Amino acid sequence: MTTGWGVARPAQSRTHPVVSVSSTAEYNGR
Repeated sequence: MTTGWGVARPAQSRTHPVVSVSSTAEYNGR
């Protein structure tokens, strides 16, 4: 569910920087 959120929702990245990093790492990992 949080996969690619950092890319899909950059605004959410500011509120949840941790989620952004996790989603970005997972997105790149795939």
